[in-house]
Amino acid sequence: MKHFKESLVAVVIPIKNEEKVARDLLERLKSQSLLINEIVIVDGGSRDNTMSIINEYKDSLPVKLLSVSCALPGRGRNVAIDSARCELIVSTDAGCTFDNFFVEEMVRPFFEDPSVDVVYGIRLPDGKTIFEKCSVAVFYPIQLWPYVACMAFKKYVWERVGGYPETLRTAEDYLFIKKIEKAGFKTVINEKAKIYWRPRSTIGAFFKQYYQYAKGKGQVKVDLIFHLRKLALYFAILLFCTLSFIFNTIIWGGGGCVVFILWIGLTVKNHWKWFVEIKSIPQAYFLLPIVVLVRDWAALLGFFVGWIQGTKENVEID
Repeated sequence: MKHFKESLVAVVIPIKNEEKVARDLLERLKSQSLLINEIVIVDGGSRDNTMSIINEYKDSLPVKLLSVSCALPGRGRNVAIDSARCELIVSTDAGCTFDNFFVEEMVRPFFEDPSVDVVYGIRLPDGKTIFEKCSVAVFYPIQLWPYVACMAFKKYVWERVGGYPETLRTAEDYLFIKKIEKAGFKTVINEKAKIYWRPRSTIGAFFKQYYQYAKGKGQVKVDLIFHLRKLALYFAILLFCTLSFIFNTIIWGGGGCVVFILWIGLTVKNHWKWFVEIKSIPQAYFLLPIVVLVRDWAALLGFFVGWIQGTKENVEID
């Protein structure tokens, strides 16, 4: 069996307006313990210095830089993978960081078990500020979820499932992973392959991010019951507040507050692993209700806007 350090590996990355992180990304790829044969980067129409920075590394790294105007992430990944000559594809994103062994750990399972088709690493949050840590504590899952920015696969997997959806701003990764699951490819998780992801640093950026995530889910028509339940929760809180106003009593308003506090408590319970990092910070208890409200209303607005808009993509995944 060929040793994994002799394998041909391509790293594929869609990118757009990432001048702040592009240099760090390429330096990390330059420091990898495993030789990377190709780094295929598809720029979706950057208006900053992203492409100039990438071009600086063409002499020191096997970079292939392609430009596809207005390409969404799915289109960028498809172009990159199609252009790659290597059989093993490692997928990541510009906004993520990783250690020097990331690529090596991503491909190791293919050689420990040749029947493996897909490898997932793990994504960990890297919140710096109190707000960032609060946002992690209300929406980042405890369980390990497949994520396209830390996955590797044999190129035929991408070919057989028809690649990524190209018309979605978000949820293209969700559909791609679901198509892999439906096709029955053998997948494994290597927890030694880690990427670190920085949460949004402002309320506005957090709202926009969560809105886009939920909009993609709405477009592909998944998680309807979940969002209807959340809508019903806020309808109940609004009803309590309305009754409090009509009858001029705080009892009904207090009921609405209790419902919301219980909802925050459930959120904390479901994300306890991340909450423990901020439970001793007094400001967190002021920020958490705000972040929960922003998260929920961004999700509700995004989801139902996406549901109404729909998509031309084939979303038959069940």
